[in-house]
Amino acid sequence: MYIFCIIMIAIASILLILAVLVQSPKSGMAANFGAANQTMGVRQTTDFLEKFTWAMIAAIVFFSLLAATAAPAIEEAEDSSNLIEQTVAAAQESLNAEANTAEATLAGETDITVGAEDTTATIELNDANAVVEEGVETAEAIVAEGVETAEAIVAESVEAAEAAMAQSMDAAMGGM
Repeated sequence: MYIFCIIMIAIASILLILAVLVQSPKSGMAANFGAANQTMGVRQTTDFLEKFTWAMIAAIVFFSLLAATAAPAIEEAEDSSNLIEQTVAAAQESLNAEANTAEATLAGETDITVGAEDTTATIELNDANAVVEEGVETAEAIVAEGVETAEAIVAESVEAAEAAMAQSMDAAMGGM
């Protein structure tokens, strides 16, 4: 859809340029001879060219707005954001599974050990919990950074689309 809009904008722009070049000037030396041309049927051609020019301007504005809403950069950024969220969820599930496995392993070791070795197993379990918590915090930081990056990409894409739309509006208004 986006590429179709860009192609239509290019075609409309070329037709607009041709229509403007074909029109006779409204002032200057050619304006003195305008009355003679109008009696011979050129007036209808002038009206047609003016209507055609306005139609091409309207088409450029329409397809510019349509292209801005169908810009692929925004869709890609949203897809990236969803992918990041899915990756984070999978990483958290993996970390939780590893933590549960570590706890189960350490719990089994503490049941078997006796006396002073119980203290060692408890310390090892606390160390394993600290490592798991650190891994979760690291994963959360990476996810937050990825989400911020995706939001920045979306914001930049929206700004670029708005700037392109403003430029095409200025170009269209400048051609009048």
